[in-house]
Amino acid sequence: TTAGCARSSDARELAQVEPSSLVPTMSALDIRFPFTLELHEQHAALRSTIRWLESEVDLKRGTLAGGAFLGLLHTFQEQLVLHFRFEEANGIEGGFGSSDPELHALASGLIRQHHELEQHLAQALRGLDSAEDPYLALDALLALRAFFREIRKHDALEDAILQRLRHESVE
Repeated sequence: TTAGCARSSDARELAQVEPSSLVPTMSALDIRFPFTLELHEQHAALRSTIRWLESEVDLKRGTLAGGAFLGLLHTFQEQLVLHFRFEEANGIEGGFGSSDPELHALASGLIRQHHELEQHLAQALRGLDSAEDPYLALDALLALRAFFREIRKHDALEDAILQRLRHESVE
C-alpha cells in the first residue's frame, strides 16, 4: 500500500540520521546550570509577548482600560511574577553558583529589579483598572510603556550576566 511505502521510506530516512544530531546541544553553562535551558526558552517567550503587548498598546493608544486586553495584561503580570520566582529559585539567588563577589552583587541587583518591575507593572495596571474613562488612562499607558523599556533593560542585563558565566565556565 502507499501508506506502507511511506512509512518504510520515513523509517529509512530516520535510520540515516546521526543519533547525535537528535540530542540537543548543551554548553558547559547548561551542564553547570541546567536551568539556563529553561531560562532561555522563558526569555524568548517573554520577549515575544512583550513585543506583541507593546504593539497592541500602540494600536489601542488610550483605550486600554477595561476589556479583554486588560485581562491579558493581568495574565502577563502573573506569568512574569512566576518567571521571576523561577529565576530566583534556580540560580540568581545563589549568585549563579559563582564564587565571584561581583556576580553575587549583580544577582542581588537583579532580585531588587524583579521587585521594582513587579511594582511598576502593578501600578500601571491599577491605573488602567481604575480609569473610568478609557481615554483618561494616559498616565497608566505611559507607565506601561516605561515598564516595557525597563523590562527590556533588565533582560539585557540578565543575558550579559549569563554570557559572562558562559565564558567563566569555558575557562
